[in-house]
Amino acid sequence: MTISIKNIMNNLSPYYRLKLIAGKNGIDNTNVSWVSTVEDFSSRKFKNHNQIILTSFMNNYTEEAVLAIVHGLHEAMTSAVVVNTRYIKTMPDSIKEYCDKAALPLYIMPPDIFMSDVIKDISRILYSDENENLSLSEIIQSIVFNTGDIQSQINKLSFYGFSENSTYCPVILKFENAAEKEPELFLKKAKQCCDSAAQSADAKHISFIYNRIITIILSDMDKKAIGRLINTIKENLLLKYIEHKVYICVGHLGGNIYSLSTNFKRVLPFFNVAIKNNLYSLYYDDMGIYKILSEVSDMQILREMFNSSIGALARYDAENDTNLVCYIKSYIQFDGNAQALAEKFYVHRNTVNNHLKKIKEITKINPSTLEGKLQFAVAIKISELYNL
Repeated sequence: MTISIKNIMNNLSPYYRLKLIAGKNGIDNTNVSWVSTVEDFSSRKFKNHNQIILTSFMNNYTEEAVLAIVHGLHEAMTSAVVVNTRYIKTMPDSIKEYCDKAALPLYIMPPDIFMSDVIKDISRILYSDENENLSLSEIIQSIVFNTGDIQSQINKLSFYGFSENSTYCPVILKFENAAEKEPELFLKKAKQCCDSAAQSADAKHISFIYNRIITIILSDMDKKAIGRLINTIKENLLLKYIEHKVYICVGHLGGNIYSLSTNFKRVLPFFNVAIKNNLYSLYYDDMGIYKILSEVSDMQILREMFNSSIGALARYDAENDTNLVCYIKSYIQFDGNAQALAEKFYVHRNTVNNHLKKIKEITKINPSTLEGKLQFAVAIKISELYNL
C-alpha cells in the first residue's frame, strides 16, 4: 500500500469523530496491509504485521494490562490503534506517552460508533488504494517492457495525474543476499519501505518488483531531491534489514516517458559495477566511460574488444596457471606505474617488465603506450559492466 495512516483517517466520514491523541509521528506510515477488530489479545490475530487495530479493550480495564497490550501491538508492527471509548473513558497518560515514543498512532472514537462500520470503510479505502497501485504498476511496466501501445498507456497514466511532459527517472534496487525462505515476501516488505520513504518525501512515484529487483519510477524530481530520497531509503532499509546488502542504481535524470524503457534497460547492467566496486549507490549520469559503453547497441563490438585483450589473458592464465589479468588490472589501476606494481606483488621491477612483455606478446597490444593502456582500461570497464 502507498496510502498513509493520515490519508486513510482523513478519508473516513466525519461522522465517526475519530481523534488522534498520541503517536503523531507515525501518521505518515504507509505500511498498512489490512484492518481488524480485536478484543481477545491472547490470540495471534493481532500479531499480523502492518494492520490497523480497532478495539474497545472490553476485557482489559487496568492501565497495566492496556499498556502491555499496546506494547505488544507495537512489537507486532501494528500500523495504528483505534480505541472505542465505551469501556475506557479516558486514556491513561502512560499509554499516550508510550505511543508518542513508539510513533504508534493512537486514535479514540465515541462509544456510539460501531466499529464494524469503521472497519468497512477502512477496508474500502485500502481495497481502492491497492487496485489503483496495481493498475499504475501494470501501466508503467507495459511502458518499461514495451508490451503495449505506448500512447495508450501514457493516456492511462494521465488519468492518475502523471503528465506526458514530465521527466521520468528509474531507480532500481537489488539485494545481494535476498535469497531467503520467502524472497517474494521479503521484497514486498522492502518495497513497502521504499514506498513509505517516497510518500514521506512527497515524491510522485510508481513502484514494482521485477526479477527480484525493486524498481521505483520517479516523476519530476531533481538530483538533490532524489539524493535525499535515496539516503532515506538506504537508512530505512539498513535499519530493518541490516544483514542484507542493498545496491541502488539511478537512471538518467532528464529522460521523458518515451525514453523510459531505454533508460531502464541501460541502467540494469550497472548493478555489476556497483557490486564489483562496492558502491551502495550510483548515478548513471556520473558514470563516465561506463555510460559511453552502455550506449553501444552492438554487444559484439564490446565482446570483441574484451576477448582480444583481457579475455585473451584470462585464457592464457587458465592454461598456464599465471595471473596476467591481475597484473594488467593493477597496472592500469596504478596509471602504468611499474614500480608501484612491483611493490604490490613483492617482485623486482624487471619481473614486472617481463610480465608486460608477455602481455604484449599474447594480445598484440603494448600496455606501455597510451593507446595500449586505453584499450585495456576500456576492456576492464566492459568486463565490469557486463560481467564478462
